[in-house]
Amino acid sequence: MCAKFGIFPSQADYVMAYFQVNMKERVFVQLPRYWTAHMPDDLKPYCSLPLLLMKALYRYTFSGKFLCEEQEEFLISFGMQSTPMPALWRMHLPGSGVLMVLQYSDNFLIASTAATIKNKFKTALSTRFEIEWKPHADWFLQARIRQDANGNISLDQHRYAKSVVGQYLPNASPTPSPTDPRKFASPLPTNMVLAKANSSNTKNDVVDLETEYEFQFIEAVGSLNFLSGTAYEELFAIRKACKHMHLPDRLYFQALLHLLHQLRCYSPQALTYYRNVTKSPLATMLQEAGHAAVDPSFVWFCDSSLGNCDDSRSTSIIEEGMIVAKAREAPTAISLDLSSMAQSKRGFGNPSGVVGKSHICSNADETVPRSATVSFALDSLSDGVSSVQFTPSSTISPQVESCSLG
Repeated sequence: MCAKFGIFPSQADYVMAYFQVNMKERVFVQLPRYWTAHMPDDLKPYCSLPLLLMKALYRYTFSGKFLCEEQEEFLISFGMQSTPMPALWRMHLPGSGVLMVLQYSDNFLIASTAATIKNKFKTALSTRFEIEWKPHADWFLQARIRQDANGNISLDQHRYAKSVVGQYLPNASPTPSPTDPRKFASPLPTNMVLAKANSSNTKNDVVDLETEYEFQFIEAVGSLNFLSGTAYEELFAIRKACKHMHLPDRLYFQALLHLLHQLRCYSPQALTYYRNVTKSPLATMLQEAGHAAVDPSFVWFCDSSLGNCDDSRSTSIIEEGMIVAKAREAPTAISLDLSSMAQSKRGFGNPSGVVGKSHICSNADETVPRSATVSFALDSLSDGVSSVQFTPSSTISPQVESCSLG
């Protein structure tokens, strides 16, 4: 959205965020007596006594919930509205302008087409909460944010990916061997099938595997999950691991180890959002393939094109608006069953389905129509053997329940 409007976000960091939140229930805490050796004299009498908690504490179960509620109350009082996209708030301004806020725990990204409105929001936010304001956001959720002279915005998690690999593969060489690039060319082995049946019998079995592989499965998956915003080639593997956090067996440990080595060999590059999508590499590919009239904007893609995908949670991106993957009732959206699409040539995790429309973040603008064109087998759009692409030229009935692509 910032790339579309040619603006750049500011950032608001909450200072000791949970301590700014009032408790909404009666909770008592007790400080251990041995703390008296490290406390001022006037506070020592409170040790070992039940104390009523007035502010939320870190690690308290509902601290994040209470903070989110107070933030939402503030945003609504300022006149902002929530959007179908999680954590994104907006306010329409005169002349097609907009104020946008991306809410994530104790961090806000704020962008506006009107500097005066953004300054007004900054004043109101700093009055209600104690924050540190960064006029030019540079890092958000382990991603570096940059903008070039043309207004294109990139998110780069290359450094974070390197740190994750170093943490969980401390003895591996940062330089791949001559055989490593081919061995770890795909995020998961192409012959590996991960299913719910791949479970350890007990938690002790999981502990034994963690000792053998020298990493905790849940911790490693949590670290990798932060890469899901930019590392789309690895997204399928990450999501498969996220779906089996309870009692993973040896196959899942092998899968995670393979994924870490794949990141060691192929560190994710920056993801770029183009101010002018006709200047993007995808637009160039379309022109070279003879499809210059096709809108090159990405709003959605699916990489769950492998035969072992079950019918539970999907790994699709942006399952709202024009497309709802595997939907059974979608009166205002086109439903596509993309699970039968052919496996990508490079293996797990590459986009096999692509949907193009007016611009990225369609749900934030509410400009996606209830009909679109479907054209099949545009191989130039992905490295899979088939793909699907939507354009605004013709229509297909939104009542279509399912399209199977092979």
